[in-house]
Amino acid sequence: MKSSVIATVKNLLAKPFVLFMLLSCCSTEAASVRWLRNDLPPLYIVQGPSAGTGIVDKVIQFLTEKLPHHNMSSVYMNPKRFWFEVEQNQNYCRADAFKTAKRQQIAIFSIPFYFVPPVQIVMHHLDWQALGEPRSMKLSSLLQDNRYHGVITDKASYGKTIDELFRQYEDRSKVNFTRETISPQSLFSMINVRRIDYTVENTMFLDRYLATAENTDLKKIKIEEESNFYTVHIACTKNPWGTLVMADFNHVLKRHRMSEDFLDSLRRDGKLLYEEFYFHHLEEFSTIK
Repeated sequence: MKSSVIATVKNLLAKPFVLFMLLSCCSTEAASVRWLRNDLPPLYIVQGPSAGTGIVDKVIQFLTEKLPHHNMSSVYMNPKRFWFEVEQNQNYCRADAFKTAKRQQIAIFSIPFYFVPPVQIVMHHLDWQALGEPRSMKLSSLLQDNRYHGVITDKASYGKTIDELFRQYEDRSKVNFTRETISPQSLFSMINVRRIDYTVENTMFLDRYLATAENTDLKKIKIEEESNFYTVHIACTKNPWGTLVMADFNHVLKRHRMSEDFLDSLRRDGKLLYEEFYFHHLEEFSTIK
């Protein structure tokens, strides 16, 4: 599989619209960069023998190696606190951000360095059966169905389309979902014991939960309003400091985001994150700057 990755990337890099070559190197001005680090395997792993080997952990390590003149460190915080600190003009970065119009008011974003599948609805199999066992459904229909109450993570972005849907339905007098500062694993547990009816989440977290939890029977349902994929970015505070460090991050990403060395950062147990999905949409992604 690794040789096929190299062959595919080489073929794409041969195309003029993908070949990014910068004439000058990174800035010589040193800066201190504090990265968000969250307890969210497999993206971040902060405990145990595998600590520091999460996917986003390794992306940060890659950037640290390529930009040794910057002093990089990590700060343990949840995403809600991160966006609060950025809004207060405190200098922080994170390497797993979705870009939204609201966030662009307070943060500067890198070029996209990866892409992920759209989120899906997660619910208990009994509720899934009651709905007719759908493989896909409109999230807007579920948000209008007062038989079901959902919970989503406060301050999380689920991509432009889903964020806008939640925003529209939050403005209504009857709202059948709430936002809470809570981990995906806790949300799945709440669905499993029937405390809530549904959530919307990245399937990577659900697959991990199902692999480790006992006596679960949750279902994931594709959202019909969704896009093909969402791009992942570095986000830093929107100020002169953020502009400086982001220029260097973009320099590295433009040269390496499709290289085999960088893709090694996005592997877990030897397998590329969303490998089949990645190759299916790779050519489309390669044209995004």
